[in-house]
Amino acid sequence: MRGRGHSFWGDLECNIWCLFASQLTGFIFNVHKRLQINVRLQQHSGWLFWSPVANVRDTLVPIVFVDQTASASKSTCDEFVDKVYKPIKIVNDVRWALVALGGAMVVVCAFLMIWWTVRRRRLREDEMSLLSSKRPSTQDF
Repeated sequence: MRGRGHSFWGDLECNIWCLFASQLTGFIFNVHKRLQINVRLQQHSGWLFWSPVANVRDTLVPIVFVDQTASASKSTCDEFVDKVYKPIKIVNDVRWALVALGGAMVVVCAFLMIWWTVRRRRLREDEMSLLSSKRPSTQDF
């Protein structure tokens, strides 16, 4: 039967390896492969005067195709996500939250240092003005 996507070797799309795996752990969610079993045709001088394969070069002829498919069940996939991806996501979220908290603390510390410096200068200026007003003048002596 020859139709769209079909050939002597079967459905061409089935000859492609399909593998869906986790990049982090290598857990395979879905895989499909097709094995092809061949027979080798060799030149043969033939029997008596004629041979059907006398003019054929050495070649392989496919005889059988074996499809192998494996996939993880929905419950297994959910369990994998709960045990592997959720903890990783939580750790990454906490890490970024701590980075943001550290940045906020740096900003608050910078604000407090500027505020404290300005306050200290004002207090010194006030003390200096009080001291200069309390100094006895030289005319009083």
